[in-house]
Amino acid sequence: MNTPSILKRLLDDANFAGDLEECDNRKLLWLAIQTKGWRQTPILGHDAAILAEIECRLYPEYDGDKVKATEWGWKITGEEDVIYVDYPEPTPEPSPFTPPTLEEAAHDCQESITDAFLTAFKRLSPLPAEDFGSLLRSTLPRHMSDGIMAGLGDAGWFTCTRSGVTVDLYKGSPHNGDTITFTGPIEANAATLRSTLASKKLN
Repeated sequence: MNTPSILKRLLDDANFAGDLEECDNRKLLWLAIQTKGWRQTPILGHDAAILAEIECRLYPEYDGDKVKATEWGWKITGEEDVIYVDYPEPTPEPSPFTPPTLEEAAHDCQESITDAFLTAFKRLSPLPAEDFGSLLRSTLPRHMSDGIMAGLGDAGWFTCTRSGVTVDLYKGSPHNGDTITFTGPIEANAATLRSTLASKKLN
């Protein structure tokens, strides 16, 4: 530690000592409670008994119930707070929970199912058409699978190849032995699929 730092430390200590002399008993107790030594004192034993006696002598009204020590001062039931440092901003009340409607819950469920299917498809790709069909049937209800397949095709998010030749799915459907490959974006989910389809419609 260099000389200017030592002088500043001594000056700070002297100023703090002077401030302590001007403290009333209540503030002196609050400062003591904030110290590391006070906080680490065991709940039971001689040390705890001594500190409890100091509390009673410096601030007899302090009971931890109607009078509570806080990080900013004293909180006193029925009286104005005693504030020594910046008063904390009040914590906003949490907004009351509003349960979703049936339509919202169903939509969220379908979104989750679609996201899970796209994640699995992307991870397994490329895969045989028969395995892709099994994935489709085991993860998506029939009414969803038809719509999602149509959406994936319109978005250009997958290809079907047969003997190395790309199959035009507008003219035919995948057969056993074909290879299905995911060609969508890395962040593929229900929301990005909708966005892609909307962009294609605008164009």
